[in-house]
Amino acid sequence: MKPSDFRPLSVAEVAERAAGASQNFDLAVREFIDTWGTMPRSSRIAAIAEEPIAVGRVEDAYLAALAEHLATRDRLDPPVWTEKPERFLREPVGVSPAVDLHQRRRPVAPAPSDGGRRGVDAMNAIDKLFRRRSGAVI
Repeated sequence: MKPSDFRPLSVAEVAERAAGASQNFDLAVREFIDTWGTMPRSSRIAAIAEEPIAVGRVEDAYLAALAEHLATRDRLDPPVWTEKPERFLREPVGVSPAVDLHQRRRPVAPAPSDGGRRGVDAMNAIDKLFRRRSGAVI
């Protein structure tokens, strides 16, 4: 997928921006979620298909949880790369959309129904961002 000058068009582009320090990881994720809401189905498949480059332990797990969650919400098959061992954390952390990712690492109990199996309990944060940005009821 061709990189965008405006908002990230894929989870791979989120990782590239964060790794290159051209954009804060959390901001890139939020902008990608905004973009996802306006994408046609075919673009959504492409937006999660490419495996992102490694950015950081928590970020890598977060991007896998995000791709898996978005795929599940839209009744798409989750990308195969989301099941790689390096996309899981050994100790769970919780995230919130309100604070920078590096400041919000705190132990939480995994929640199997919402991505906690990966060690990143991000799904409530992602759903809150969707509701806040789109006004949708999930």
